Amino acid sequence: MIYEMNEIFIRRKHKMIREIRNIEPKTISIEILATCLKNLESLGYTFSEKMIKDVLSTYIVDEIITFHDNMSQILAKLSGANKVYIPMYPNFPKQVMDASNAELYINAVLHYFGRSIGERIIPHYEKEYRSPLLEKTTLTVIDLGTIEEFHQMFTDLMSSKTSISEQDKEDLMNYLEFFAGHKYVKFPETFNHKEVFAFVAQLAIERGIDHNWEAQFKTATDVLRFATALSDGDISLASNTKFISFSRSLRKFMLKTLATMPLSSLLEDMKRYSNKWKRLGERLHPGEYKTRHPHLFVAFTEIRNDEKIETFNSKLEKELQSLSKEGVSNLNNMINSLKSRPGIFARRLDHVLRSVVNIAVIVKAFAEVAEQVSTPVLLQVANHFKYRDVRGSEHRIFFPKGNVAKMQVVPNDLKPLPYSVCNSIDLICQQALWNKFQKLPPLGKVYVDPALETYNVPFSQRSASNATRTLVRGSRILLDESKNTIRFFMWWTDLSKKQEKNTSMYDNSNPVVDLDLSAIMYDKNFQKISHISYTHLRENYAYHSGDLTSAPNGAAEFIDVNIDKLISQGGRYVAMNVYSYSGQKFSDVECFAGWMEREHVQSGEIFEPKTVKQRFDMTADTKTTFPLIIDLKNREVIWCDLSVTSKMMKGGRNVESNVNTMAILLNAIVKWKKPNLFDLFTLHASARGELVDNIEYADFVFSTELKRRKYIVSDTYDGPEESIKTIPTDITPLDIEKIMSEFL
Repeated sequence: MIYEMNEIFIRRKHKMIREIRNIEPKTISIEILATCLKNLESLGYTFSEKMIKDVLSTYIVDEIITFHDNMSQILAKLSGANKVYIPMYPNFPKQVMDASNAELYINAVLHYFGRSIGERIIPHYEKEYRSPLLEKTTLTVIDLGTIEEFHQMFTDLMSSKTSISEQDKEDLMNYLEFFAGHKYVKFPETFNHKEVFAFVAQLAIERGIDHNWEAQFKTATDVLRFATALSDGDISLASNTKFISFSRSLRKFMLKTLATMPLSSLLEDMKRYSNKWKRLGERLHPGEYKTRHPHLFVAFTEIRNDEKIETFNSKLEKELQSLSKEGVSNLNNMINSLKSRPGIFARRLDHVLRSVVNIAVIVKAFAEVAEQVSTPVLLQVANHFKYRDVRGSEHRIFFPKGNVAKMQVVPNDLKPLPYSVCNSIDLICQQALWNKFQKLPPLGKVYVDPALETYNVPFSQRSASNATRTLVRGSRILLDESKNTIRFFMWWTDLSKKQEKNTSMYDNSNPVVDLDLSAIMYDKNFQKISHISYTHLRENYAYHSGDLTSAPNGAAEFIDVNIDKLISQGGRYVAMNVYSYSGQKFSDVECFAGWMEREHVQSGEIFEPKTVKQRFDMTADTKTTFPLIIDLKNREVIWCDLSVTSKMMKGGRNVESNVNTMAILLNAIVKWKKPNLFDLFTLHASARGELVDNIEYADFVFSTELKRRKYIVSDTYDGPEESIKTIPTDITPLDIEKIMSEFL
């Protein structure tokens, strides 16, 4: 269990749990310890001074060997080094640079011909000597953590005020599995997000973990989400679920919980998802309990019979329509209705402002209830109005609710609003946020790293990819100035469920998987310069390692892009993309991708885990994904994490047939304005403490990385250096669960 806990702890916090023994650090020879650390450095990691002195130095030989083997497995999996990477051209990139066009063409033709006759024809080349890796790399430091920190990490995650990712859910499931039946699990007093609550309640109840669950269900939709979670469905309720046959005890629990709610609120809540309630009613059998819960039976009957039920939103729509036709006759009634539902008021604010004549009255009414709106919604409303009419783009983008990041791009045809109105809404939201934050515990003197401006606030993580580093969509990560080559990589294998069968991989019952790694280059105006894909393996600034059309034992593809050379030819942006040429969805395939930063491209192995900056799983139920864009001029990676539907990709399954569609998507992402962590933390700092410019004077630090600051133990310090303590950064973007629970 400790091994599995540490795998999670290292991935999420770069910490691990180890026992500190009060013995002299003389048990193991320094040579063996150094060898262990050096081996693990090859995977891009090292350990803190406390880990080395207080833990590793106390191990005997057998313990350090076990530690080394366990860490090797965990760290290799994080970077992708647990797989074998064999591209078509083993001496990439030089081999592709030097090959003639004829050689590249003949190799490709024979490979494609082999697939058509059921043979895998790969050109044979001897792997040439490669010098040791010459890159200077920054190692990730793993520190000593505590079991209390481990528990707190999950309490924070369960307290999240936004949706969580599939990786978060998997970690939570493992956590509750570890501690099922124990009193160590500390559930939050209040669950702040309905989806998180439904998921946790389902896990806990199934595992018999006691808690006051009934009191946590506030609405009928809470019960619907719970039933959806039990049925392994989409708890965002964006898609339909095939409900399971629930046990009698679960049916009684859900019906009893629903029966505590008034009929009027039941009907309004159930009407929002009437089709889902019809299907769920078939599984709950409310008729069996109509004597005990008569009003609940009435609610299900009305939903089943499609009886007309007037909801808050339907009333609001009528009022808005009457405003546009009859002026302001019922304006006050509508305003009073909106003020009774501040969250809906905030979400519908733009629509309402575009529908009324007396805009000032609406702005004033919103100001009166703004502080009752949740922090995530306030931040997004403020951001929307701040950039509403100055987007610099003719398109707007949004992500419909659901488990996959299926971006929608629509014309930016919103009716303009006066700048003064937009500015007023922004200021109202900022003031409401300041008032809310001021009520939180003080932070003292606070330093906020300006670099946090490129990291976006984690509002909705439900569709985020599993990755080495948790990044929020739209965030920008600086590239290493000393590295001039970006190396994209991808690894996949044929469908694992088919591999288990002892049949030909070309048998119709066992289709091969052909994924294609591509890159497209644009100028500053998103006019295409060129592309690199299976149809075009090289330019003088970029190279492809060769197209493989199957992966019976795993396959790998790489693309190198030389930043300076591409800039010299007018390049500004490079988009990485992956297509499923063979038509399987990524969710049906074991596959992942990522990028490395390299300078000496022919040194070391083609895949070097020390140089991996991000490795992410591709798990969406789509056939096209755009993980990232490189801004060459600013030397930034723009994290996109987009899954694109076939409906949007109107061309073929390759990059060159979708150039115009991609240009629209990528241009919209580059110009996308979202609330960032710098602004959020600065607002917290001003409301809860005093902002300082020098990190050394800070009591609390927000930074992009784990920086350390010194402080003197005594105000009258006049002693040795040992009396100065160092304190690490309090919050970094890595602390995503704490950000989502405590700062939103």
